[in-house]
Amino acid sequence: MTMQIMRNKRKWKRMLPVLLAALLWAEGMLGTAYASEPAIRDVPEAEALQTVAAEEAGSSEEDVKTPSGGNEEKPAEEDGTESGSAEEDSRNPEGGNGQTDGEDGAGAVPGQEDGSDEETQTDLEEEDKPVTGGEDESAGEETPLPGTDEEPDQAEEEESDVSPEKPAVSENTVSENTISENAAEDEMTADWSGTPTLGEPPVLADAAGEYGVYSDNSVSRQTEGNRHQTPGVGEIIDRYRAYPWSLGVSNSYSVKPSASEPYKAGHLSDESLENALNLLNFIRYVAGVPANVELSEDYTEKVQAGALLNRVNGKLDHNPVKPDGFPKELYDTGKEGCAQGNIAAGYGNIAKSLLNGWMYDGDAANIDRMGHRRWVLNPAMTQTGFGAVDSYSAMYAFDRKGSGITDYVAWPAQNMPIELMNGSGTPWTLSLGSDYEKASFKDVTVTLRDVTNKKSWTFSGSNANGAFKVNIEYYGMPNCIIFRPNNISYNKDSRFQVTVSGIKRKDGEEVKDATISYNVDFFSLEEEPAEVEEVVLNKDTLHLLKDVEGKQEDTLSATVNPSNARDKKLVWKSKDESVATVDENGRVVAVGVGMTEISATAANDVQGVCSVKVSDYSLQSDAEDFSFDEETKTYRLSFDLTMNAAPGRLIVMDGDPAGTGGVTTDMVTWISENENVAVADIDGRITPLAVGETLIWADVDDGLAVLKCMVTVEDSSLPQIEMREKNCTLTIKKDAAGNQQKESRQLRLYFTPPDSKWVNRGQNYVKWMSSDPAAAAFVVEQPDGAQDAEPAEDGGNTVSGNTISGNTVTVTAVGAGETEISAVIVNEDGNPVTDSDGKTAQTSCTVTVQEETALADKDVPRPVVLTNTHTRLRDVALPEGWRWKEPDTELSQFAGGKTKKFAALYQPADAGANILPAERLLEVCFLTVENISVGLRTAEGTEWRNTTLTVGQNAVCYVNYSFTEALEQLESDSDYKNNVWFQKQKKEILEAIGETTVWSSSKPDVVSVEGTAGGARLTAKSVGSATVKAGIKLGSKTFNASVKLTVKEPEGMLTIKGVENFTYIGGAGGSGQAEEKYTGLLSDFQTGKANQINSKITLTLPGATKVTAKSGNAKVVAVKSAAAEGNGFTVSLIVKAAGTAELTLTGNDAAKTSKTLRLVVGDAEPGLSDESVTLNLRQTTGVGISLYPAKSPEGAEYKITYVTIGSDENSAKFILEKGTQDNSYLIKAKSSTGAGTYKVTIRAAAEGKTYNLPLTVKVASKNPVYKIKQMRKLNLFYKNEESLLQIDTDETLTRLECVGLADYSIIKKDGCYYIRTEEGASLKSVKKGMLKLFFSGWQGAYTTSFTVNVEQKTPKINWETGKVTLYPKAGIQSIWIRAKNAEMISWDSVSVQKNSGKAKGNYTVEVDREKGGLRLSGKNLNQADSFQMQIFLSDTENWAQKETVTYSLQVKVNMGQPAITLENKTLQLNANAAYRGYDAAATAVKWKDGGTLTADQDVRVSVYCDAKDPKGKALVENSQVVFSVKNAKVSVRLNNKTVDAGTYKYLVQAAKDGQIWRTPLTLKVVNTDAEKAVKIKAKGSIDVLNRDGSFMTLTPSLKAVSGEYVIPEDREVKLTGRDAHLFRASWSADGKTIELRAKGKETLVIKYQYTVTPVLTLRNVNGVTEEISTPAVKFKVKQGSVKVSASPKTALAYSGAYNSVGIDMNAVLKGAPAPEIERVVLTGNTDAFTYVYNKDGEGTLTMRDTGRAAKGKNYSLQFKVFFAEQADNVKPVTVRYTVKVK
Repeated sequence: MTMQIMRNKRKWKRMLPVLLAALLWAEGMLGTAYASEPAIRDVPEAEALQTVAAEEAGSSEEDVKTPSGGNEEKPAEEDGTESGSAEEDSRNPEGGNGQTDGEDGAGAVPGQEDGSDEETQTDLEEEDKPVTGGEDESAGEETPLPGTDEEPDQAEEEESDVSPEKPAVSENTVSENTISENAAEDEMTADWSGTPTLGEPPVLADAAGEYGVYSDNSVSRQTEGNRHQTPGVGEIIDRYRAYPWSLGVSNSYSVKPSASEPYKAGHLSDESLENALNLLNFIRYVAGVPANVELSEDYTEKVQAGALLNRVNGKLDHNPVKPDGFPKELYDTGKEGCAQGNIAAGYGNIAKSLLNGWMYDGDAANIDRMGHRRWVLNPAMTQTGFGAVDSYSAMYAFDRKGSGITDYVAWPAQNMPIELMNGSGTPWTLSLGSDYEKASFKDVTVTLRDVTNKKSWTFSGSNANGAFKVNIEYYGMPNCIIFRPNNISYNKDSRFQVTVSGIKRKDGEEVKDATISYNVDFFSLEEEPAEVEEVVLNKDTLHLLKDVEGKQEDTLSATVNPSNARDKKLVWKSKDESVATVDENGRVVAVGVGMTEISATAANDVQGVCSVKVSDYSLQSDAEDFSFDEETKTYRLSFDLTMNAAPGRLIVMDGDPAGTGGVTTDMVTWISENENVAVADIDGRITPLAVGETLIWADVDDGLAVLKCMVTVEDSSLPQIEMREKNCTLTIKKDAAGNQQKESRQLRLYFTPPDSKWVNRGQNYVKWMSSDPAAAAFVVEQPDGAQDAEPAEDGGNTVSGNTISGNTVTVTAVGAGETEISAVIVNEDGNPVTDSDGKTAQTSCTVTVQEETALADKDVPRPVVLTNTHTRLRDVALPEGWRWKEPDTELSQFAGGKTKKFAALYQPADAGANILPAERLLEVCFLTVENISVGLRTAEGTEWRNTTLTVGQNAVCYVNYSFTEALEQLESDSDYKNNVWFQKQKKEILEAIGETTVWSSSKPDVVSVEGTAGGARLTAKSVGSATVKAGIKLGSKTFNASVKLTVKEPEGMLTIKGVENFTYIGGAGGSGQAEEKYTGLLSDFQTGKANQINSKITLTLPGATKVTAKSGNAKVVAVKSAAAEGNGFTVSLIVKAAGTAELTLTGNDAAKTSKTLRLVVGDAEPGLSDESVTLNLRQTTGVGISLYPAKSPEGAEYKITYVTIGSDENSAKFILEKGTQDNSYLIKAKSSTGAGTYKVTIRAAAEGKTYNLPLTVKVASKNPVYKIKQMRKLNLFYKNEESLLQIDTDETLTRLECVGLADYSIIKKDGCYYIRTEEGASLKSVKKGMLKLFFSGWQGAYTTSFTVNVEQKTPKINWETGKVTLYPKAGIQSIWIRAKNAEMISWDSVSVQKNSGKAKGNYTVEVDREKGGLRLSGKNLNQADSFQMQIFLSDTENWAQKETVTYSLQVKVNMGQPAITLENKTLQLNANAAYRGYDAAATAVKWKDGGTLTADQDVRVSVYCDAKDPKGKALVENSQVVFSVKNAKVSVRLNNKTVDAGTYKYLVQAAKDGQIWRTPLTLKVVNTDAEKAVKIKAKGSIDVLNRDGSFMTLTPSLKAVSGEYVIPEDREVKLTGRDAHLFRASWSADGKTIELRAKGKETLVIKYQYTVTPVLTLRNVNGVTEEISTPAVKFKVKQGSVKVSASPKTALAYSGAYNSVGIDMNAVLKGAPAPEIERVVLTGNTDAFTYVYNKDGEGTLTMRDTGRAAKGKNYSLQFKVFFAEQADNVKPVTVRYTVKVK
């Protein structure tokens, strides 16, 4: 190994001439070295040359590897700037020292392919290596220099292999001063095999609260005024020579350490310690901090033991573990040394660890804090210690006994030896002292400028041309700014200027913005310092302003040439400190007006001089109304075009006019902001032109100072005034509650000219008067001491006959009558103002108040319409004084049984003047004859039960009308029953119909007909049949009805003698009479065998030889036979079951006499509700049945006393449990019961007898039926996104869970289930899983596969612009950006980040939570810029983790002047008479690509007439249109005058500090009728059965009138028009559309075209409101198709129980809530059944005991279902239903 080292060293010696030539070429030709020059003179020349050669050899490689083998993180750099690989990826502090072997010597790292990092440095300028010492020689000798052909021969390569018996010597431990032929034998065993490293710096954990203070708790704090001291070049060189140091001094020991047992710390030799201390103090001396640090033996022992601990453990650690066998006391000492010191490994010696390691500190793990360097430069350090064991080094860092520095410490220092630089990758640091507040990463901006080549670098939180950090942790000085530029190089002649802004300096109790600026001049320790030859100031002249912030001071910088001048100290001096002062940093501050010179003089009297002028400008004027407001610092000049129109002159003064000051000699430019108002000539003479305000700017010395004077021009002449209308009408009406509603309206004045003195001076300049306050008065606040005011009905204001206000007043109706409302301009005392001719400015308007006539509710008629004869509303008569409002309304389309409302007006004939008709909605009863029928009744009014008459018998035949039922319902309402007009018209209609009725008989000889007032009188004249017919003609339609009658001879006498085992109850039988009724018990009819006779009827019928009998219910009572017996007849009966049977007995006598008997058979046997039930084994609730108690013949129920399941085999498989209702039971299967059909017995006891009731039970095992649908996709963009799960099932779901879906969950809200995303849900999440359902009454859970339907959809935010431009010279450094769909973002929770890309400036983006937008701001913008900014919005409350919305914005910085533009370049006004007093339009003034002008920009906007358009100028001069400006918005309005339609041209101007920008504005005037000015689009439909859920969407649009819709708090929209009372309208949630709905409980019809007109309130840009009517909306309503089902689907009725069955009606309207069922009517079989509906969806069907329902028959029933809000002309829904009678 030794031979190999010597052989390689000889090769290096042969290369010395080549290396020297390379060095000379690099310094002489390129002028730049990329690493330090030889650090000390006594290092062998070969070593020094090797350092440079190694650097240059490395610079030729494609890539330079990171010291950590490729795994080290690059330092975080902001905003996607260049990687800065020269600083981070190539930083090997030893220039290749400690590298693993590689052919190219470039420091290849094991495990990393050469050139694998494409972002690493390839440009020569970006090579980054710290200074190399000679330690690399041994490694270098194994690798030939680039450019040579010499390669080690094979034998040498083989010889260099290390044998297993003798470990190889580490290259990192070889010192350049100890290499000799036997050097390897003297070295210790290899201890470090990696690249040199530092690890993390130690942080002082107990320094909380000591920010900016560098003292120990036991020592007093530093005194004020300790600042860093910058030594000169000569002083630095002298210090270097007096206290020499060398990087070549190897670590030697006075006590040799032992890294194996027995462990011994050892001690560095005095030579090593002194060399390290000299280097430390030299570095501190250069930096300007105390350089008298001494060695402490205590500290040395600690860090020496610490170095040993790290050496033994084989790694760097500030908290090392105790090795086995390590002495406890030594461990405690070493642990303290590690914790309190800088540590390093692999640098070879302690000096290199200090300079190349701790002072470089720029590796990826340390550049974000630079803690090692900050401890080395800690001003408070007074003592330290050094330790080293093999390649492990340590330095004590926590000594803080000295004083701190109050200003700052910079590295590189201001006079910087190039030898102390660690290559182009050396980071720069600026540590701030206690004079400064904590630095903020987002606020600080650093500008680094290369004075030689003018190149600059900018560093900020938003953008950095390299690495940039701010660290405030406690490493020495805790307030540190760190930056490292990309693409930089340094040499001994390099000069840089550093400017740091965005920091805060303490000034007593105040904290002020501050900037630090200093120069860094590099030089070489090898060159002799020169004398100062030249002092160059950056400015030759300087003009300052006294007491003007930002212009009262400036800082001069001086460049001392040559750069290696021995003494660069300068003495700054002011020739006249009464004019300006200068401090030691060149900061010049204005003191007083005058001239002086500022000089910077070197020690050899060479100086630079700057001429300084200080000014203090003010304005003076010879005009009368000139003033200066001390508080606001504002000059004002006033003119009156009538009283004071002479020009006045403004003069710029410099200095105190009362003292030595006078008229300025500097150039002054005069500018008028608004030359419409006043102009300024070159001498400052101001000439007023028109009423208004304008700023006059005096621009002094080309923008040095801009003085402002506000010029106000008034005109005291009286304007002409007029009101919008000459006549208007107010009304007094009553609302539905009977309260008076007095109409109010606003009256408005219009002025010509519109901006006179009287209008502009305040709010109270018009006196309003009412000639008759009893008719109309003004709504005012109660004035103090008012005598003629009375409280208004609203209770908050009063009404008065006169008031003083502005150009508007609110007048309200008081009582019927007429009054003159007059207005006159008044002065401050309230007296009318007169002009020179004694005339006043006044106008008037006639107000007529009309009061509604009095009308009592009892006097309101309720008309009746017969739609068959009444075709229009005018056909319907009304009482005197009444008339229909819409008399031509067609009535046929309203046919139906419900009342409808129509507007009618009432005004008595004797109503006086100004009395309004009372308007009421009259309820009109609609009657329509759709069909007729005829019926029979006796003369006494009893209904006839059949159609048989006997000869000579009389009857009355009458007509039934189809509206009879509806009419009867109305009669039940007392409002109709007691309404005189209703009763009168009803009677008249019925009489009129009766009069038109024509009666006839087909056989008058059989039945004769005689018409009467109530119908027809019938007389049976002879035996036979005849048809009686009624005919009615109503309008064009004839209605007919008839009845067939049978006439027979008078009946004989059929007498019932008795009915065996039955008891007679009552009745006589016979035609038209009640039937005879008999009752019996079934138990009394028992026989030995079935179907045996068990009862007989005995009767007599004279004249008959035969009697026949017929049973209507043979399964209850059957007729066996009928035979003559004795003098009468016997009818044999078989009584079979309980129930009712009607028996008809008919004889064969001449009259065929007949009689009906009702036989009622009673039995206690109850009935079952079902014959067959299905039981599901999976259900736990079983299946329900009910028992119907039987009824006795008298109608009383037999009580069921006991119920149980049978004991037979089938029945034993089930359990019977009591239900919750009376006589209800549950059947449940036992656990052993399987599927199948079972015939079981239910045993029930009643009246002491037990009955076996058969029941079929079908047992099945089926899962519940359900269907689950996810209603919408889950958008994974949002946090906790939810989607409703629609679950269709007849069962009751009690719980729902998801299985296998880890990123989703099921939640329940308001009875509904939702699937929700959980944290971490993504498109890659498992979406296929299972849902587990739990149902009430079902066993276990039921699972179904389920796939979550998701999407990843970022909301689209529409921003108003995609590009913005900032104009810093115009003060435009901030822009507000609006989102067009701002509702998409929750502005309270959203946050924003941005990436400024390659921006040159410092930019911030903030959320404007109040306005809902973003504010982009630039800071320190001093150069043009253009870049693409990516803005990232995030919302941790509402958006999923890491989800952002990206907004790409093109940002430009323009250092010139901006241009303006308009948001709307054309404004439109409608000069139609309907709008000429209202219409106005506005546009925002914007910077071109720069956002809207804002108040903080202090820009004034005005409007000019375009000289090219005289018509436009005439409009303004004639006050036909009025322009105004407020908050950078230009508005124009009509002034209640006629304006010709056309296009007019104007100019909009923006001005600031003498800068003026203009852009054209077009005014378009149209004359569009009111009905065309607004359009409305309607879509959708209204379903009368879904009045809340269905609506028409009305979209209004303003076509020829401007404004925004005023949406009231209740969002209601006023409706007018014929059908307005039937509908309601409201604004939608987004305020863009109107939703039109039908009112509840109002009767509507389909196929009729309804008409309503929405009335909207508009507000123009000036805040004036106007009611406008849209075009009428015409539409038809519909009625959706409703499906109605009855439950249960069928019912059982028992003939002996006459039981009731609950039948529920369920209505379904697709896509809407179930409509309310108003009533259900049973049609057909009403003699056998009744049905009662209770309006809750429930109804009861009951079998009558009439005997009409026969046992064993199935009856098909029909229910007519009517809905509460159905259309009146739509037929009801029919539901068919089956009842089985048992």
